[in-house]
Amino acid sequence: MGLFWANLQSQICAWELLCYIEIMLYDLIIIGGGAAGTAAAVYAARRGLKFVILTDFFGGEVSRSGEVWNYPGFPKITGIELAQKFRRHLEENRVEIKEGEKVETIIDIPQGLEVKTAFSIYQTKTVLVAAGAHPKKLDIPGEKELAGKGITYCATCDGPLFHGKEVAIIGGGNRALEAGLMMAQIAKNVSVININGEFSGEKTLADNLQNKKNVEVFSETETIEILGKDRVEAVKIKNKKTGALRQIPVQGVFIHIGVEPNSDFAPVDKNERGEIMVDKFGKTSNPKIWAAGDCVAFPYRQISVASGQGVSALLSMVEYLNLE
Repeated sequence: MGLFWANLQSQICAWELLCYIEIMLYDLIIIGGGAAGTAAAVYAARRGLKFVILTDFFGGEVSRSGEVWNYPGFPKITGIELAQKFRRHLEENRVEIKEGEKVETIIDIPQGLEVKTAFSIYQTKTVLVAAGAHPKKLDIPGEKELAGKGITYCATCDGPLFHGKEVAIIGGGNRALEAGLMMAQIAKNVSVININGEFSGEKTLADNLQNKKNVEVFSETETIEILGKDRVEAVKIKNKKTGALRQIPVQGVFIHIGVEPNSDFAPVDKNERGEIMVDKFGKTSNPKIWAAGDCVAFPYRQISVASGQGVSALLSMVEYLNLE
């Protein structure tokens, strides 16, 4: 019995060490591994700052993009490929990346800030919140029940699973248009359901999509239910003008209706949508916290925009640290 308790005590001590060994004072902690976090990290590394990237998964929404045509230096590249290049750039600068470290809380301490994840506690002088956003849900009957059973929020991730099948794309922005173009090459037929009269995404993408022979577009149409027993079998839609109901047999539903910011853990001022309020330098209501990318209140959600915001915020943070 004595040996048992000794082993148990040893395991407890090892776990406590694992949880608290990370307590050291960083100059900066970057939360998020997308475009904003990557751009900031490159500049932080060049400045010689002591910092780390904490991210749930590296690449963020960039890695979920289909084909990217508008990122400088890459006339055409997939989101996954671009995320891989981001990682390679950070590796060249010997940036420490801790994946699977989802931040739970940030609290003020005398030395600066304490950042807690499920596994570790970190202390830092400053924090850059670049945690991006996550896909919105429709909140309609069948969505929750059939999650993972034919419903997906990432065409890049799951599109190949629906080869030769009937699918529906719900949304009207760039992400929905990219998903439609991708699935037009993979699926048998694609139904694009847009609640608005016109697509809100780029005209080039919209024109290309509507020229596909196996794509049918339903404008001013609301998706009101996803049907199926063990897997998706159909979507029920309603024309907003006429009120006419229709059921479209599909085996896959790709929901791309926008994103919501990953900002719950950040103790800063936010708007009614949960987006972090920042000034032109990325400063928040907390003088030790900056924010950049898709989690901030800014109307344009582009990879290039997020990168620029990450750099601007980092340079502002350097000025702050130089005065410390």
